[in-house]
Amino acid sequence: MENYKDTLAKLANQMNMKIATETATPDQNELKKEFGRIFQTNHCSLRLAERDLEIPRDIVRKRLIELDRSPAALYHKETKTFIPIEPIKMKDWLAITAYEVNGLADARRKTQKMGTQLLVF
Repeated sequence: MENYKDTLAKLANQMNMKIATETATPDQNELKKEFGRIFQTNHCSLRLAERDLEIPRDIVRKRLIELDRSPAALYHKETKTFIPIEPIKMKDWLAITAYEVNGLADARRKTQKMGTQLLVF
């Protein structure tokens, strides 16, 4: 069962990258150059797909650049989804996983414990 999910996650990741490349507007490409790209692991893609959720990259990437390359966590209010995100090469970022927390207060506690900043969307 896990092998099936891993394969599904890889395919979803490849499909999302292809769609993002093909549908990107010149403005979005400029934002990517200026603020960096947000990648996600296959595991993160799978967890987000299970929740029918996507990272709002155009909104989040502008806020990530303000963090001066320090790790952060994204929190989706409606689904209570917590997404740790790490800086990688240059200006780019990597979303590692996604999981449910009990609410905004729990998300704040987690980020405080991790020593990161919380970005709510």
